[in-house]
Parts: sequence; structure tokens; C-alpha cells
Amino acid sequence: MGKEEKDTAHVAVFPCKDRRVVAVEDAEAAEEILRSTGQRGVDCAFDCAAGEDTTGQAIQITRSAGRVALTGIHSMAFVPMDGSAMRRKELTIFNVRRSNHETEEALELLNAHADWFSPLLTHTREVGQIGEAFAIASQYSEDVGKMIVRP
Repeated sequence: MGKEEKDTAHVAVFPCKDRRVVAVEDAEAAEEILRSTGQRGVDCAFDCAAGEDTTGQAIQITRSAGRVALTGIHSMAFVPMDGSAMRRKELTIFNVRRSNHETEEALELLNAHADWFSPLLTHTREVGQIGEAFAIASQYSEDVGKMIVRP
């Protein structure tokens, strides 16, 4: 997969009331989210992909006074963001580096609401295939979302 394809990776969006997951792969998808919300936007957007344009897309589709969580690790030091839109919408931006000491809470959330997260889990490999799993995930090949490696 080339750099251009990687940069249009998925942004996972969880509207807080509907709890739907929408894969945003291009500008048309972002426009469709705005149409489907009556131009209001989503309450909270999670940028898990950290592609060149995904943070900007998350800002674009988030409603005024909404929240944007940046969980992905950008491969570049600077990414384009619409500072005017962030200010005008009064968005709260959450930078997430790690989740130390929250494993139990995360597992409880996953177990209680597996349907929220299942659309993101696209691939599974056994631990004996760990090399293949890392190759697929690191290269964003096979349209991977999240990879599960089983013991």
C-alpha cells in the first residue's frame, strides 16, 4: 500500500447518542456524515488512523463544542489542521498517549459494548503468525482496521 492510500486511512467516529461507527476514507464520506447529521456533526470523533488528513477530517465532522480524541500516532511532526474551525467550533481536543492503569476499565467497556467496537476489528491472526500480523498492520494492507493476535 502506497503512502497516498495510507493517508486516507480510517477515522473512527462514535456519535455519543447513536454510538455508530463510520469509516471515513475520503471527503465524500465526511460530507455524508455532515448530511446525515443535518450539518450538525458528531459529538465526538476519534482519530485512530493518524493519517495526513484524518485529524482535519475529524475536526470537520465534529459539531460545535464537540470533542476530538487523537489516539493514533502520526508518522510526521506536523499535520494540517484547520485552526480556525477548531476555534470557531470551540472544540476540545484530547491527545491520548497511553492508557496505563486502565486495562480493566477498557476490558469492561469492550465486554459490555462489543457491538460498538466490532466494526473496527477486521483481522485476526494466531500468535504463531505474529510477523504476518505486524506486516499487515504496519503497512495498512488488506484494508486492515484493527488486528487481533490470539495466543
